[in-house]
Amino acid sequence: APVNNPPATAPSSLFASTAKPGASDSKDSAAVELGVTFVADTDGYITGIRFYKNSANKGTHIANLWTSTGQLIATATFASESSSGWQQVNFA
Repeated sequence: APVNNPPATAPSSLFASTAKPGASDSKDSAAVELGVTFVADTDGYITGIRFYKNSANKGTHIANLWTSTGQLIATATFASESSSGWQQVNFA
């Protein structure tokens, strides 16, 4: 059976590691699922997801990866989060 090996290129991200949101805390206490839509210029693999966390943001954080048609294709739970800043989880 064919094996899909990731390309031998450096990882890239939609956001620079130095980027920070303009408002990092909405003061909303209810859980929400946020998303980003993007179009890739070249073939590749999505290996993980990051989000920017404010120190007031508590609780369990789960990353979901969806297709453009709304099919859930990967889920991962963030672990060992820092109190604030970029948090990353990689998919199995």
